[in-house]
Amino acid sequence: MVYSLDLRIRALELLNSNEAIVDVSDLLGVSLSSFYRWKKRKSRRDIFDLTM
Repeated sequence: MVYSLDLRIRALELLNSNEAIVDVSDLLGVSLSSFYRWKKRKSRRDIFDLTM
């Protein structure tokens, strides 16, 4: 599933505000694997890649 860029950015902001990844996952209805993939992309600076 492709999530909007706004959702990805908001999710990562919540994680940066020290929210638990499990709590953010439940709140937004996004799988943990998606979060880990986004965090990895962010560290590589390609979070804006919407192909996955």
